[in-house]
Amino acid sequence: MIILPLYILLIIYLIFLLFFAFFGLFGVYHLIKFGFHSFGTFLLIFMFLGASVIILFISYQAIAPIDWLQEITVMEFGGASQYF
Repeated sequence: MIILPLYILLIIYLIFLLFFAFFGLFGVYHLIKFGFHSFGTFLLIFMFLGASVIILFISYQAIAPIDWLQEITVMEFGGASQYF
């Protein structure tokens, strides 16, 4: 029987968030550094950052009430008798 704590999924999600933050900030940096300094560029940056904040807020609202210390059973080894 393989039992995993639920917070493993949270760690995977946090790693994804770190990658998203790195590449998002990398993209925003390049838009500011090499993009044309116009209203459209700043509007695009504002929309990207605003959408990111909204998604993070909704994500937090969804995962905040979860008890992350719960364990889940991934696989049970019981032989062929458990299927019949």
